[in-house]
Amino acid sequence: MHYVGGVPANTISADYFAIFADRVGELLGADRHQDPPFVGIMANGTSGDVNNLARYSEEELKKRGPQPKKRYQPFEKAREVAHLCAEKVMQEYKTLKWHDHVKLSSVQRTLTFERRYPTAEEVTWAEAVKAKKIKPMSTSRYSTYRTVLAYASPEMPPTIDVIVQTHRIGDLAVAAMPFEVFAEIGLELKQRSPIQPLMNISIANGSHGYLPTPEQHRLGGYETWIGVNKVQLDASEKMVDALVEMLSGLNAKGQ
Repeated sequence: MHYVGGVPANTISADYFAIFADRVGELLGADRHQDPPFVGIMANGTSGDVNNLARYSEEELKKRGPQPKKRYQPFEKAREVAHLCAEKVMQEYKTLKWHDHVKLSSVQRTLTFERRYPTAEEVTWAEAVKAKKIKPMSTSRYSTYRTVLAYASPEMPPTIDVIVQTHRIGDLAVAAMPFEVFAEIGLELKQRSPIQPLMNISIANGSHGYLPTPEQHRLGGYETWIGVNKVQLDASEKMVDALVEMLSGLNAKGQ
């Protein structure tokens, strides 16, 4: 998922990712000063619409009743999330089987997507925002007006080339995508993959913005705004189809 936050002002932090890496080392009993040193790694999965906020239905809220707002100390919540993730990893670690040799294979493609261009209405809106000299938060709809105007330029290239990859490590498949990919897309890819299990990695070999589903584009929301999302509205479907085809090629080679 996204970073947790809760970091003091004027602080540079690797957030819960780094805490997770340290915690995995602790649970493994890996000495930080051993040679070579232990390095814990966490990669972003298809987490473009996953964050650390609890969401409840109206019925659930009625059952819960008024809840006091908990105030976390700096890094407290990040540590809570990181330790939970590390504990889950250790549960799986205990079931792993060691192999002294595995077959390795990879397939890489460059996919070309049409760039999104703003509508006339969006350009009119952006020019009005610019005239008002609004200084919005980064997640405010107003923050995209500069991007809307930039994307309206005829000098903007009409297509975007993106690199996608599939890898096979023994019985494990990996799909690598250069977007912040929605969880639903990753679940579909896992379901359709001819190689099981499949691990998804987002923001790999580039970062071309959020990648929602066409259905989410119809609903709207931050991740669907132009500039935040840069490619054609059905790009997720085309990408998943391509990755499944690539995984099928790896599967044929591995048999």
